[in-house]
Amino acid sequence: MPYIVSTNNQTYHVEIEEDRHRVSLDENDYAVDWKQLASLVADAKGNIAEGGQYSLLIGDQSYDIFARRITGANDKQGETYEILFAGHRFEVKVEDERTRLLAGRAASSATSGDASVNAPMPGLVVGVPLEPGATVAAGQTVVVLEAMK
Repeated sequence: MPYIVSTNNQTYHVEIEEDRHRVSLDENDYAVDWKQLASLVADAKGNIAEGGQYSLLIGDQSYDIFARRITGANDKQGETYEILFAGHRFEVKVEDERTRLLAGRAASSATSGDASVNAPMPGLVVGVPLEPGATVAAGQTVVVLEAMK
């Protein structure tokens, strides 16, 4: 699966093979293996947290890494992770290609007037919770689509 990964004002193209044992980073291939050593149970506010301590093997080099997700699941622009590695802290933003494409379309569309909304799959419109001419905010439901998937 292809991803776009950004950290320290640099962007990388990452592709992870289905078996998750081979990763391509900007067209360089690496054999990888990883194991979660400890998981996070909750963050400082008591919310369920994602992440933990990992052992990462790249080629014949072993690394200890701590990682945690620092953005919510409803973040439409990808997900951001805090990575602690070799005494350094990194904020890493991860987007799949589809999310990035949709975000680019949203950013380049008009802010007022008529707009076209395209569903990622065929479906049936079962509801429109707005009146014609209503002002909408980013993230607001404008149509309810029923699909088979």
